[in-house]
Amino acid sequence: HGIQTWVALPMPYEESEPAFVHHPASTLPKITRGGAVITLIAGQGWAETSPVRFPHPILYAAIEAEGPAAIELPSETEERAIYLIEGTASLNGRAIDPLTMVVLTPDTPAVLTVDAGTRAMVCGGAPLDAPRFMDWNFVSSSKARIEQAKADWRASAMNGWIGTPFALPPGEDEHIPLPGDPD
Repeated sequence: HGIQTWVALPMPYEESEPAFVHHPASTLPKITRGGAVITLIAGQGWAETSPVRFPHPILYAAIEAEGPAAIELPSETEERAIYLIEGTASLNGRAIDPLTMVVLTPDTPAVLTVDAGTRAMVCGGAPLDAPRFMDWNFVSSSKARIEQAKADWRASAMNGWIGTPFALPPGEDEHIPLPGDPD
């Protein structure tokens, strides 16, 4: 399985240069609750801190259950959600459908109960400093900035990705058009 996640940045960091930092799985905190293991990918939770740095309070964790477990979700994270990938789970006694994200009410205690074979993601953090807009893979606090990014994407594709705002990683040559653009 793989889950691709995009996280909006606080306004002072929106135009930061892209970066990639690898953290081997062995460096990520593992928290055991009953028959479940929680891997804290980013942020803080369950009295642990991930080595993955982010410029804003965040919580991002994977849950894998080999047996039943009751997991109290960190209450210090103001905005929280659960995404059930597969298996059987309930939140405060209410069943969650697989492939569903449940957004929790802030400042409300939450207990996630899972059965063996359950996989889920916990995500959240502090509220952002302004509303965000999203169009395809572009997220910004400015609609005009999103339109500029779309124009840059199109120009990069037309110019073969050389000397343009968007460059393909070494060894890549696949162009993915914007939704609605011709191939």
